[in-house]
Amino acid sequence: MQNKQEIDRIIKNIEQRRATIPDNKYSGLKSANLFMIHSQEKRLFLNINKYGINSLKDKKILDVGCGGGGRMMDFIRLGINPSDTYGIDLDGTNICEALNKIPKGNFLVGSATELPWNDNYFDIVTQFKVFCVILQADMKRQIAKEMLRVVKKDGLIIWCDQRYSKPGNNYSRGISKREIRELFPGCNIGFYLAVLIPQIARIIVPISWLLGEIIEYIPLMRSHYIAFIKPSSSRL
Repeated sequence: MQNKQEIDRIIKNIEQRRATIPDNKYSGLKSANLFMIHSQEKRLFLNINKYGINSLKDKKILDVGCGGGGRMMDFIRLGINPSDTYGIDLDGTNICEALNKIPKGNFLVGSATELPWNDNYFDIVTQFKVFCVILQADMKRQIAKEMLRVVKKDGLIIWCDQRYSKPGNNYSRGISKREIRELFPGCNIGFYLAVLIPQIARIIVPISWLLGEIIEYIPLMRSHYIAFIKPSSSRL
C-alpha cells in the first residue's frame, strides 16, 4: 500500500512537471545544460573502464527509471547494441518515447521494486536521478535490492544522482554517500563528484564557460555523486 501511494505521488509529479516545465528548459542547445551534460559524461565514461568495463560490445544494460531513453542513446553511441538495451519506467509516455528512439530496445512500463528479469542477467545496471525523487526509504531499499539481484556478480551498477536537496522542493531529496552505502551494503563503491550546481551553472556558464569550469573545480560546487558499485563478490 505504501509503495502504491509513493508511486502515485511520483506519477502525479511527472505529469505536473510535463504540463508546467517548458520543453526547452533542459535542451542541450542551451550552454548551461550542455556544460552540465559534458561534466556528467566526462566523469562517467572516462572512469567506467576502471571498474572492469573495457568495451560495451555484447553487454546487456538496464536503465532503471529510463525516461525517454536519452541515456541509452549515449551508451549506444559508445558501443552497446540497441537490442541489448533495457529500461523500466513508471510513465507510459516516457516508454513510448524510448521505443520511438530505440525500436529494437526492450522498454517496459512498471515499478523497479519488482524487476521482471532473471537474477544475474545484466552486465550493467544504471540509475540517473531516480532515487532522489523517491521519498519513501523502504521503496529505495527494494529497488536497490532488485538492482543487485539482476546485475551479474562481476557486473557494475552505475549511480548518478543529486547529493543536495533543493530548498523549497518537495519533489526530490539529495542522497548522501552514507545512504548510498546503506542501500548497497557490502559492495565496493567508487565515488566521483560531478555537475556544477544547476542554479549556478545557468547564471555563470552563459557568461563564461571557462569561469564555470573554474567554479566547478571546487568540490562543494558539484551537485551530483557518480558512483560505480561492484557487487560484494567482486573487487575494484
